[in-house]
Amino acid sequence: MKIWINIPSADAIRLALPRAGATAIEVDLATLTTEERLLLIEHTRTIGNGNTGPSVDRAFCVAGADQDAHRALHGVSINYDGTRSSNWNGHLVTPTTLDQAGLLASLREREQQLSVDLAEHGARAAQIAAEKAAREESERLEYVATAAQIRVALLALPVASQAGLRDCERLRLDHDGAVHSNNYSDRNCIRWTDVCTADEIAMLDIERARMLAEQQVERERRASEQAAAKETVKTLLVTHHGTDSQRQRLAEGLLPEHEVTTLLRCVALDPVKASLYVKLQPSDVEHDDDCGDNVDPKFSGTVEDVDDGLSTSEYAALVTLRAKVEDALPGLRDALPNAAVTQTLRQHRCWCDCEDSAAICRRGLLVTVTWHGLEASREYGLA
Repeated sequence: MKIWINIPSADAIRLALPRAGATAIEVDLATLTTEERLLLIEHTRTIGNGNTGPSVDRAFCVAGADQDAHRALHGVSINYDGTRSSNWNGHLVTPTTLDQAGLLASLREREQQLSVDLAEHGARAAQIAAEKAAREESERLEYVATAAQIRVALLALPVASQAGLRDCERLRLDHDGAVHSNNYSDRNCIRWTDVCTADEIAMLDIERARMLAEQQVERERRASEQAAAKETVKTLLVTHHGTDSQRQRLAEGLLPEHEVTTLLRCVALDPVKASLYVKLQPSDVEHDDDCGDNVDPKFSGTVEDVDDGLSTSEYAALVTLRAKVEDALPGLRDALPNAAVTQTLRQHRCWCDCEDSAAICRRGLLVTVTWHGLEASREYGLA
C-alpha cells in the first residue's frame, strides 16, 4: 500500500525521508522497515485532536485510496472527524488505513525471525567460546611442555651457566637443545617462574650477584694494571726523549696527555722523511657562483678504503713511501722496543653540497705506531 506523507525534520531523519516542508511525497509501505512502520502507526494514534485536525508540527498521511479524491479537493483536506478543512497541514486518515493487522503480522514475523537469529547467534557464540577454550588449553599444554623441556636442559648446565642466564626474565630453547635468555613473550619464551621454583631462582640470583661482583673486581684490576703500565711507558718515553720541562711536569702529574702523544709521534715518525697528507679544502671543489656567498661554501667529505685503484703516479709514490717507512723502522724499534707499526691506505672523498658536481679524491698512507698502550699516527700524501 502507498501513502502520502509529510513529516517534521526530526522524524524525517528517523525515517530517512525528505525533510519537512516538502509537499506530500509518495512512500511505499512495502519498502519500510518494521521500525519505520511502527513509527507511522504511533503518529496516526497520537496526532489527531478533534475538529481542528492534527497539529501542523506532527506527521500526517493520506491513504492511497483517498489520493485522487484529496487532490480533487484542491487543498481541502480531510479532518480527523471526517469534516473538510482548507488547511493542507491538518488532514489525517484514521490508523486503520495503514493496515495495522498487516503491520502486526509483519512485526510477529520479524519477532520470530529475531528469535531464530538469536538462537543461531547463541549457538555460534557457544561454538566460538568452545573453540577458544580448546585453543587456550592447547596453548597452555604446549607452554607447560616447553617449560618442562627447558627445565631439563637448564638443570643440565653448571650453576654458573644457569646464573649467567638470569639477565632476562624468560628462557627459550633452540632447536639444538641449547638454552638462551631473552625478553620476548611468545609461547617459546618461558618465564623463569614457570621453569624453576622460587628457592631455585633466589639461589641463582645470589650466584649471579657473586659472579658480577667478581667480574667487576677483575675489570678494575685490569684497568689498574693497564693504567700503571701506561704510566710506566709514559715515564720511559718522557725520560729518554722528552724535554726537561716535560720530565718535571710528568713527575708532578702535570704533563698533558696530548704532549705525550705528540712526543711519541715525533720519536716514532719524524725519521720518515716524506710529504704529509694535505687536507682537502672547500676551494678544491667546484661550487656554484652563489654557494655560501663564496664565503662559507657547503662542503662534505668522507674517509674510506681505496675502492677504485691507484694511478701510476700514486702507486709510484706509495712504493717510495713504504720504502722510507721500512728504512725508519730500525731506529724506531731502537727508540721504542716492541713497538707495532701498521700502514693503512685510504682515500678522502669530498664534494659540494649545493650542486650535483663530481666528487674529488685524494689518497694517503696512514702510518700508526702502538707502544704498550700508547698510540700515535701520521698520514702521508701520495700526490
